[in-house]
Amino acid sequence: MEDKKKLRKKIQLIRDNIPLKIRLEKARQITKKLEKTDEYQKAKSILIYYPFRSEIDTTIIIKKAIKRGKKIILPKVSGQIEGNTNTEA
Repeated sequence: MEDKKKLRKKIQLIRDNIPLKIRLEKARQITKKLEKTDEYQKAKSILIYYPFRSEIDTTIIIKKAIKRGKKIILPKVSGQIEGNTNTEA
């Protein structure tokens, strides 16, 4: 379990060091690719995570999906997450 924590921390540090401009551009590229898929176009609902810290910004996908009338499903977070005091999804 300790190895898993160390690996997560290492990956988080790498991700945190990617400049915001690059992360946003990658998020836009991912959104464009997703929107082109048949699965996305046919979907009435989408299960997706809300970005935390330096994760890919999925809010672009969420906002566009809502505009297209798709139902957005987010996982519920229970309790406080390290580094985040927002505990309600």
